[in-house]
Amino acid sequence: MWKLALTLALLTLGQSSSAPVDDSDLLAKAQAQVLAKKVELCPPRDVVGPSSGKHHKWFKNRWGAPTDSFASVKRTDDLLHPYELTVEFSLPVLYGDEKSTEEEARADTNLLPLPSPFPQNKKSRNRNVYLWGKSELVLKSREVFYNSPFSQTPPAWGDRPPWPDACWDWVGTDKEFKTSK
Repeated sequence: MWKLALTLALLTLGQSSSAPVDDSDLLAKAQAQVLAKKVELCPPRDVVGPSSGKHHKWFKNRWGAPTDSFASVKRTDDLLHPYELTVEFSLPVLYGDEKSTEEEARADTNLLPLPSPFPQNKKSRNRNVYLWGKSELVLKSREVFYNSPFSQTPPAWGDRPPWPDACWDWVGTDKEFKTSK
């Protein structure tokens, strides 16, 4: 399936550009589009854990599935990896009510966005940045857009640690998940 997406992306990209583009530019753009599509195919990530406090309750929240993905390509001066590919995407964040047991929390399907007047609390904006050359693709960074209405720091992209069970964190790596979609 990814070969078909790559072929279609190459055909589309070749027709839409008026500036001279070499084959490497087309391949880099197609590779970025394939990565973006793979991110969108990732399933959501459910987290179940004990809530803070003295009442020993359990909670469940869900990150994803990824939406609003897009890819961009930028040339670099690096000879080994002459392109930087960026795949940006949103992760909707849903929360469940506290439950008495871990089993109840795990079974909870009534997950809703956090009631908040701030839209940035309902979705997390993320991106994966890759270095790409003709022989390899290297994941350079995983980042999240920090934009808290309560922070004194201006909104900015910052590094974030990977989640071992989040498909979108491993797209384009040797640990890539196989999705069923």
